Order: sequence, then structure tokens, then C-alpha cells
Amino acid sequence: MRACLPVGAPVSTRGDLQYGVLESTTVAYAFVGGAYPEVPRAYPALFAFLARLDWVENGPIREIYLVNPAEVTDWSQLVTEVQIPAAQAR
Repeated sequence: MRACLPVGAPVSTRGDLQYGVLESTTVAYAFVGGAYPEVPRAYPALFAFLARLDWVENGPIREIYLVNPAEVTDWSQLVTEVQIPAAQAR
């Protein structure tokens, strides 16, 4: 598992922290509303979608938390984008 943060320019790291860049790629994605523990409910449909296209997972899955939980009054206001990098099956 990796935690990712957007940055405007390369940064220096300390200790065991590492810096990397997520490459641009084609993804299958879904938006999931609600509490973060509910996010995995999107995975079966995304993998089924990839299978229908004859595509496969091609990189680490990304969960992008679009709403800051400190700025909402109810977890139902949270929104997460799930991205599965994808490529045509060989």
C-alpha cells in the first residue's frame, strides 16, 4: 500500500520515505458516495466491467478521496473515486 499526495514539484524525503510519480494510464473508474469503509463495494462492478471489455488490471488500484472528512457533517457526504489501471488482455 502507498499513500499518495499531489505535489507541484519534486520533493525531498526523509528516513524511509520515498518519492515516486504515478504514470498516466487508462483506467476504469467509479465514484462511490458514503463512508470510506463502503468504498470496496465498487470493486466487483469495476472488475466485471474490465472482464466484459476483455481488459485486465494493469497496475496498483487507486482510491482518491475527493471530499475532506473534516469538512462534512455526515459520512454520507464523502465521495471517493476508485481507479483500476487497465490494459487489453493479451
